Amino acid sequence: MLKRLKKYKPVAYFLNKYKIDYLAVSFLGFIVAVLESINIAVLLPILYLLMDGDIASSRQGFFLGGLNDFIQILPFSDKLMAAAVILIVALVVKGLVKLFNEYLIARLAGKVHYHTKRDLIDKFSKMSYRYFLEEKHGSLMYYVITATPPLAKVLFHVSYLFVELIRVVIIVLFISSVNVIYTLWVVVYAVCFMLIVGYISRKISYNIGKERLVASTTQNDLLSEFIAGIKHIKLSNKVNKWKSLFDQSSRQWMRLFVKDMVWLAIPRESVEVISVLMVAVGILLIRQFSNAEFTTFIPVLGVFGMAIVKVIPAIKKMGGSRMALLGNLSEVEAVYRVLNTDIDSVKDGDKEFEGFNNVIKFENVSFGYNEDKRILKDINLSFEKNKINAIVGASGSGKTTIINLFLKLYSPDSGKILIDDTDLNDIKRESWFKKVALVSQEPFIINGTVKENIAFRNDQYTDEDIIEAAKLANAHNFIVQLDQGYDTNVGERGMKLSGGQQQRLSIARTILRKPEIFILDEATSALDSLSEKAVQQAMNNISRICTLIVIAHRATTIRQSDNIFVLKDGYVAETGSHEELIGNTGFYRELYHE
Repeated sequence: MLKRLKKYKPVAYFLNKYKIDYLAVSFLGFIVAVLESINIAVLLPILYLLMDGDIASSRQGFFLGGLNDFIQILPFSDKLMAAAVILIVALVVKGLVKLFNEYLIARLAGKVHYHTKRDLIDKFSKMSYRYFLEEKHGSLMYYVITATPPLAKVLFHVSYLFVELIRVVIIVLFISSVNVIYTLWVVVYAVCFMLIVGYISRKISYNIGKERLVASTTQNDLLSEFIAGIKHIKLSNKVNKWKSLFDQSSRQWMRLFVKDMVWLAIPRESVEVISVLMVAVGILLIRQFSNAEFTTFIPVLGVFGMAIVKVIPAIKKMGGSRMALLGNLSEVEAVYRVLNTDIDSVKDGDKEFEGFNNVIKFENVSFGYNEDKRILKDINLSFEKNKINAIVGASGSGKTTIINLFLKLYSPDSGKILIDDTDLNDIKRESWFKKVALVSQEPFIINGTVKENIAFRNDQYTDEDIIEAAKLANAHNFIVQLDQGYDTNVGERGMKLSGGQQQRLSIARTILRKPEIFILDEATSALDSLSEKAVQQAMNNISRICTLIVIAHRATTIRQSDNIFVLKDGYVAETGSHEELIGNTGFYRELYHE
């Protein structure tokens, strides 16, 4: 029992989040059910009036007695007309209330869809960089884009389940005052049906939903990989492999979808079969009455017939909603799990960063991505203001890790990073990011124009600002030679540009921000010699206006640096200028002559 309740905890979480909306939906559902019961109840006096003209014959129970008294006091000499007016008014009011209730349910589903997407994006924005390294990006996209509609659908079905349950309960309470035996017959049928549906939902629909979630996320991951890595996949002759894997997961999803649809149809079809059987039994019972008894029984039969007409579809909806709820519960659990994941963001400081005066120091800094292996070991180095500071070393020596610590993407396991005399951990992240800019090995290019890429969706920059930044980045000359100059669309991930052109656009974007500290992380490692020279010229331009930190694998990239720090196996092996280091017989000289 506890395990079953735990399964519904994610649903309860979202119900509580939108409890005001649910209270409104539930209240209107109750009003609709009451009005529907009045519609059924008023048929009894109408039928008695049509049969023998005696409204008193329909006085059965408190509810019907009250209804008859109300008919009697209406200002109509013809009581049949009075009853008909009640029926019409109740129908019209019920229709309007039900329409408004449908609007509230649809609005609730829309709110859930919108707010959950917003909450997920907000959650992702607060997570640390480590979180995105450990999670599959395709799965994260799935939770935001694909899993939110099933979540809205689940809450939509919960609403319907509750509203239909209220309707059935009120109608059953009413018809029990007309005939208890027939009411018990209806109740036994409804309970048996819901028990069968409940079993199917728990044992089949929920498990199908879990398998479908796996197939869906797998499809999303494979598609994300295929689009992002299409160039490498094609060059490696692996297109058919990715197509085959995607086809397998798609086929699995299709199989589960068909299976789910078949099981959802079983309760619907069984309701109709059982309903026909109930009518057949009713006809056989009617044949046992004498003519006088049959005449008396007709109004009751008419009311029960109308009640069955209302109850059967409600029970059918409840069964379908129950199965749909459990069938989509896996998506709700996935979204719930993400929203309730502990935020592992790096601790932020509270001091505003206005700039530094002299030096940035790493003092005995150590760091590892796990406890068993240290990437950096007691690092000591200093980046001087308005100088070109370079870090070189073989792959895996810890160069990029130093930058990740410097960018507050991680915190040191031990030691300090001091900005002048202020600990970096004490500085507010947003104010730090305003003064620090990064150009990485793989530039981030958006699908837009050259101008949009440099401005980076910021409307505050003028065309003159953008052109000036492009000139400093040594990008203006190639831009004006494009078909539409600065208005040329560069394609998805900048695929219409060369690597060197993409890199210079990224540098221009960074220059436009006017940072105080400019970091280039392996910015030239994947470029040809001509592109590398163009980027190096851009680096020289940047060094005149800010402090430059250059991370490089190839020593040729940083010959003009004022300070060079040579990393080896997580330690600072050598420090000095190019001339000083090249004259030694150390590790820097080995790198330079590779």
